[in-house]
Amino acid sequence: ISITKDTLFSGFVLLALILSLKYFENKLSKLQICLLCITTVLMLLYRNNALYAFVLAILIPLILLKNKERAKQVIVFMILCVVLSKSVDSGLTHALSAKPGPPGEMFSVPVQQMGRIYQVANALGDEDSKKLVAQYFDMTQAQYFQQCSDFMKRMIKNIDDTEGVVGFLETSFELFKRYPTISIESFLYLTQGYWDVNDTSHADIYG
Repeated sequence: ISITKDTLFSGFVLLALILSLKYFENKLSKLQICLLCITTVLMLLYRNNALYAFVLAILIPLILLKNKERAKQVIVFMILCVVLSKSVDSGLTHALSAKPGPPGEMFSVPVQQMGRIYQVANALGDEDSKKLVAQYFDMTQAQYFQQCSDFMKRMIKNIDDTEGVVGFLETSFELFKRYPTISIESFLYLTQGYWDVNDTSHADIYG
């Protein structure tokens, strides 16, 4: 967990969650609804993977709200936030002439999964699983740190096109079937700063 951007992101998540609960109950003023919209857009802009979680969260109103008309209003609002965030993102990208980052940046979870599974497979003598990981990483160079994915992501290879990305995700799923517990552990360690109030991994120095 980064002490810089992730701290701000966590603040936006908390504020958006508090306002959302009141919005579900139709207890927000127009000004507060605007604040919720702005906070949600900022939350989505700060982390790409927040968008995927938010899209899945669109199902929540359908489950929790008995008033279907109110559920539709909430869903429309959530979709509006997604559209606004993508519009702002595109506008900033164009205005600042920003270039897309390496493709591995969006795969923190499967990258950490593979790094952890490689260590376990190496200890168990599971050469087949090691070969699967080696398709995308030179593990003589890549380093696995359980709370930081950067050292694995910078070494990823063979995902420069759609076919490579699909193959990478299929490999991740295959490894998950072989090592479900290890895969879940890798995710929990990666996100420890979000669920463990005693976590201090953001202050660790690597290198």
